[in-house]
Amino acid sequence: MGWMDIFKRKKTEPAQQSEQHKDSKLSPNVLNLSVFVDGPNILSWDEKIDLQYLKQKVSDMGKIKIARVYLKNPDPDIMRKTHQSNAENIIKREIDHIASVKKMSEKAGFEVDDDSFKDIDAKMIVDVVSEIYEGNIDGIVLATRDKDFKWVMKKAKEKGKKVILAAPQEYLPDDLKSIADKYIYLKFKKTILKNI
Repeated sequence: MGWMDIFKRKKTEPAQQSEQHKDSKLSPNVLNLSVFVDGPNILSWDEKIDLQYLKQKVSDMGKIKIARVYLKNPDPDIMRKTHQSNAENIIKREIDHIASVKKMSEKAGFEVDDDSFKDIDAKMIVDVVSEIYEGNIDGIVLATRDKDFKWVMKKAKEKGKKVILAAPQEYLPDDLKSIADKYIYLKFKKTILKNI
């Protein structure tokens, strides 16, 4: 059977079968996906995203090539200037929080990029764009609520990549949602904060 026969057959298939074919593109181990988690945006103090749930949902759609969480280390000098009277307690609390999120992320099977004091959005965008252009992937998964990633989502689609957005349902921005091919509604793990 030649490629013209395949084309002719697809052209005459009923719509229901083509919908099944469309869904089969999201079946397990078909898509190569890279997952990027905007830690400061999605992993807050009082509520933590269930990263194992995210990883399972992505695994249901394809093979995970990269699973990375981006975290921002606190800059002690800036924090001392900003919070003069209570700086040391706040710095300790921030460091403890980052350590906790890092441990949770690694336990869920994510690598952690936490070597920056600066804006991590730029670092994450550079990595995502690099994957879009150079990685052997079919799509990206962005766990974020940040509209700064709108441009990178559009760029991925221009390059023929699937774009999957992951965020809590109540925090999923409509303008990001409209670009995504699919979205994953993330679940929270409740955590208890200790007063310092």
